Amino acid sequence: MLLPALFYAVVLGIFYSALRRYGGPRSLALGLTLGLAFTPNLLFWSQQFYAELSLVYYVMTSLLLLFFYFRDEQKSRLILAGLIAGLATQTKTEGLLLALPALLVLILRAFSTSNQRSAWIALSIYAGLVALVCAPWFIYRRVITPYAENLSVEGGWRVIQNLSLLPSVAATFIEWLSQPGYQNSYFLVFPVTAVLMLVNWKRYAREWSAGYLAIHSLALLTPYVLFLMAEPHWLELVRLGRYLLVFTVACYTLLALIIVDVSSSTAYSPGHWLWLSQRLLILVLFGVLVMFELAADLWPGHLASPPFTTRPFSLLRQVRDEARGLLSLSPTQRLEPFHIAAGHPQYGPLIQVARAVTPSDENVALWVQPGNTDNFLLQRSYYLLYPSKVFILSDPAELALEHLQSKQIGAVIVYGREPKPGELPGQMIFQAGPGYAVARVNLSVESARRAPGFVDAPIQFDGGIQLLGYQVVPPLLDGPTRVILNWQTTRPIANSYTIFVHVFSGDEFVAQHDSLPALGQLPTQFWAPGRVVIDAHPLDLTAEQPAQARFCIGLYDPATLDRLKITLADEYVLDNDTACRPWPVSP
Repeated sequence: MLLPALFYAVVLGIFYSALRRYGGPRSLALGLTLGLAFTPNLLFWSQQFYAELSLVYYVMTSLLLLFFYFRDEQKSRLILAGLIAGLATQTKTEGLLLALPALLVLILRAFSTSNQRSAWIALSIYAGLVALVCAPWFIYRRVITPYAENLSVEGGWRVIQNLSLLPSVAATFIEWLSQPGYQNSYFLVFPVTAVLMLVNWKRYAREWSAGYLAIHSLALLTPYVLFLMAEPHWLELVRLGRYLLVFTVACYTLLALIIVDVSSSTAYSPGHWLWLSQRLLILVLFGVLVMFELAADLWPGHLASPPFTTRPFSLLRQVRDEARGLLSLSPTQRLEPFHIAAGHPQYGPLIQVARAVTPSDENVALWVQPGNTDNFLLQRSYYLLYPSKVFILSDPAELALEHLQSKQIGAVIVYGREPKPGELPGQMIFQAGPGYAVARVNLSVESARRAPGFVDAPIQFDGGIQLLGYQVVPPLLDGPTRVILNWQTTRPIANSYTIFVHVFSGDEFVAQHDSLPALGQLPTQFWAPGRVVIDAHPLDLTAEQPAQARFCIGLYDPATLDRLKITLADEYVLDNDTACRPWPVSP
């Protein structure tokens, strides 16, 4: 918790030094920095251990460095701006998009300036440095890790498909920008900035440095517009407050530099009406901003606190308490949270199993304890989960199969609560401990066959039971390999059968798993005709590909150990009512 507070302090320090370098008097620079320090959502994220503050640091610093490069053309500033913008791409997914406004201005400058050779060299340096820092991690995420949906062709296609939502997205932005109850008094920053830009429009039309600030600040809206077009279910003000933090800080930076310009302007005499009106507007703005926030901090019972306001003095208390706590720990105790996080068995496997068994066009539901909607899984689910939508359920009534079918939900992740027997609508396919599980909900036979890695290999058994096919889910962390069998029956089943999956390497027995269907959750006598049953079998395999391996499937009556007769299995080798086939080379 010391890290976000440190980024908060560094952002303020760089902001103050930039204003001083730009020529702002010490008192004015301190006042403007105080205004930034009180920004409600900046204060909120300064006390949360997430990447927002580091993203603000990288974007604001690269913005200011490129601004000063346009003023004096020092190559060192251009190089630093490119490197730091590249680091922003490593911090959040939209970091790559946040580097595009600067590239846009550099391209415009290359086409319109008289010294085109120098401008094209500057563009090449900046773009090359961003790519140099971004490329290795971007390629790693896309090729090696499973979280490769962001900034993808699929995401771009969703933007095109949702063009009709543009009016709703624009209305949401306007509502966010103009809500005093949400932004507190800081909603005034945006209209005041717009007025000052219009009054001083000549400066932005003539100078590259000033024009760059205006274009950059406005273009920062683009990544969030695209995000909401690709993921329209996030059209909520609370979520927007988080993602528009960078835009807020960039807009405030633009406002601060305009104010420094206005304060040092010699274009108007002190008695000129424009000179007086601009200064009066600025004075009123900062009187309202700083005094309102300071009053809310010193007299918390007097004023209601909007959602994203976190009072500055509570941040100081947090830093003090965290520092005291850190200093009181032994070296072993300081490392303990990292060991716990690294060895946590729940989070990663839940996500990966849901991705591995759910078709990409189906959605996912997170089933959580009521009031427990702010945990880490929910904060990150929107881009870590494979399906395009994530629904949060806390009422057991929402688990009705009809409700899930209406929302095209193909899997339910249970997080932090213990389901009662039979409460989940689907079949349990993974469990990482009490209260942490994944249940698969097939909406149809076609849905089962479209699941990732599904192998269409049917087997017909007596009594109307048939295996549609199977999936093999590779080991997660140090866990077992899972074979997911997809069953269906054409008529009611009177007996309860045990399903077995055995693995052989040559003639050597390697692994087995015998259980009632769906990890014991759905015995065969409860199968509904026509409904797909998902049946998971964890196998303790020591190697990814056992030598000359084959796996065998069958059913037997646990009371008599008699196997159910197989009537058809074209792609299998049959032996004593057991169907065998080679272990898949590429699960």
